[in-house]
Amino acid sequence: MCWLRARCRPKNGGTAVGADLRVAFDAGQTLERKVPHNLEAERSVLCAILLDNDAFHVAVRFIESKHFFLKEHGKIFARMARMFGERQAVDLVTLNEELERAGELEAAGGSAYLSALVDGVPRISHVEHYARIVQDKAVLRNLARFGDRLVHWSFDPRQDPRDLLNRADRELQILSCHYRGGQGPETNWPFRTDAEAAAKAPKEISWIARPWVTAGSMVELSGKPKVSGKTTWLLSLVSAVLDGRPFLGQPTERSPVIFLTEEQPETFRAALERAGLLGHPELVMLHHNEILGRPWESVAHAALDECQRRGARVLVVDTLGVFVGLEGDAENNSGDALLAMRPLREIAGAGIGVIVSRHERKSGGALGDSGRGSSAYAGLMDTLLALRRPERNSRANLRVIHGISRFAGVPAELVVELTPEGYLARGSRADVAAQEATKAILAAAPVSQEDALDLDSLLQGTPVIRATARRVVKGLLGAGKLARTGSGKKGDAFRYFIVEKLSGLCPSLDGQDGQKETETVRAGLEAGRRAGFWGDRVKKPEKPDGSEEAEL
Repeated sequence: MCWLRARCRPKNGGTAVGADLRVAFDAGQTLERKVPHNLEAERSVLCAILLDNDAFHVAVRFIESKHFFLKEHGKIFARMARMFGERQAVDLVTLNEELERAGELEAAGGSAYLSALVDGVPRISHVEHYARIVQDKAVLRNLARFGDRLVHWSFDPRQDPRDLLNRADRELQILSCHYRGGQGPETNWPFRTDAEAAAKAPKEISWIARPWVTAGSMVELSGKPKVSGKTTWLLSLVSAVLDGRPFLGQPTERSPVIFLTEEQPETFRAALERAGLLGHPELVMLHHNEILGRPWESVAHAALDECQRRGARVLVVDTLGVFVGLEGDAENNSGDALLAMRPLREIAGAGIGVIVSRHERKSGGALGDSGRGSSAYAGLMDTLLALRRPERNSRANLRVIHGISRFAGVPAELVVELTPEGYLARGSRADVAAQEATKAILAAAPVSQEDALDLDSLLQGTPVIRATARRVVKGLLGAGKLARTGSGKKGDAFRYFIVEKLSGLCPSLDGQDGQKETETVRAGLEAGRRAGFWGDRVKKPEKPDGSEEAEL
């Protein structure tokens, strides 16, 4: 049996000053080693910051609070970082006050321990050297913990050696990513001038579904689980691409599609039926429940192989979090996120448009920060989309798409409507509100001047807000679709009725052809305009104080 155990031995009033790492093997051999740490380097970093606040900006390039071996030191460094973030000066007095106010003073060692930090003043110019020592020791401790986990995995009879190698490789890559700050080993960097880069770049953007998806781009669609309709929207897009039909009024390029879904075949079949995709020969699916336990890297590489084998230019992953399989704190860890995105970037590099969906946080947030987990996912995307329900009372089949992109043409906001033919673009929220108000007002407006209604009566029982209604009525008056009567003064509010239906009130003139009848109707309308019934010719009355109708 092989095991590793780290134990701390507190001294001097509870402050841990040393630790041993004991390794036992079956042969009875026992090795004892100190857990990698350097308390003097940690103290020197903190002391340097207290003596010269500029030292913090050097140290923070290499270390975080979690890199300190002593928890007290980690708490002190974390509080310093927060104070610098709030533009506060950091010295023994201010640090002591902030720790006490936050209830962390005792956990940080107490006032006496803070004062002792400046004993044996370090060379402030060497703070980078001290910070690197702290960082190196933290990496070594992480490697020791990794070795402990690797031993336990290796002795588990349920482990598959190939999966274990992939898992171990993933862990080492995360450690390497943390140590190098996300950079790989040094190599010959492909620096180019603008002219050299332009010569290698394609002459035109290869659109698959304008303006949402290009060949070689990565797109993220986020939304609330179960209520936003992410899968429905994705399948509507996929349906258009499979047949080369326009999507939301824009052209698409016909292509097979590979679709990785978290749903089981039974539930996903219903979604396919609603989208009219049942039995489509060029839609290839992979269900998550059929590949449980497979590493994400293997799944992604298999998806790339399938795309290339079938000539598919689009890969959809719905949802990314389920397939990546990160849990707990790992979901929020930028290093894990970067590694999870690596195979997707490889797929995009092969000229395939990658679309992934992610669940939004319960608290929502701004586009780019609203997705559940680390923001590193969004940082690597070319286009970010969020699918949300409109605010206020609105029809259940309306959604708002918020978007930002590296490519021109992605609308910042677009309202779409789900119809039996799929999603249709309806414009901005202001456009849709105006459309809804126009329908409501024209439906409620009477067809005669005698029955004319004021604005409040027209809006009764509708969700239309008054400000929108005023703008719409003004437009309808200008277009000659509404007429009004009344002076717009107190006690004699403007009242509205429909102009277009007046033609239906004119009796047909026997013996006259349609042209003469039209001329008669036009003459009647012109007489109405001269009488002051129509909005485009009416003389505007003086606006009485406090009269909202007069603004029209």
